[in-house]
Amino acid sequence: MKSQVKVKQILLLEDDWILKHTLCKALAQRDYHCHTPQTTEEAFTLLNKTDIRLVVADLKIGWINTLNLCQMMKRSKQFSHIPFIFISGASEENEIKKAFMNGCNDYLTKPFHISELMAAIETLLAINGYQYLV
Repeated sequence: MKSQVKVKQILLLEDDWILKHTLCKALAQRDYHCHTPQTTEEAFTLLNKTDIRLVVADLKIGWINTLNLCQMMKRSKQFSHIPFIFISGASEENEIKKAFMNGCNDYLTKPFHISELMAAIETLLAINGYQYLV
């Protein structure tokens, strides 16, 4: 009998193409599947149709209000359990506080080491009951 391996799916919202590509490659090396929607509607479609376990989002993207997305997810019975990590160049205390007040679980200031993001992802998934620690 074959054991079924669950694909660890992550939603990544990042407008810097190089960083997005780098993060998706690093996530793939750790057996995560990275979804990169281009609109809020596409993000919610992915949330509804796939088993997204975690969201990583740049706080400031021109084409999507990720702060509102986080807030909507955390207020939703269906998505409130999904951990949300912001990555941002904004290091002002009020920006970070606003992100946490809107429901994010972690906040990394750019530039960051990929190992920091991976540790945050794995910790939040473990807390959420997904044992994907490497």
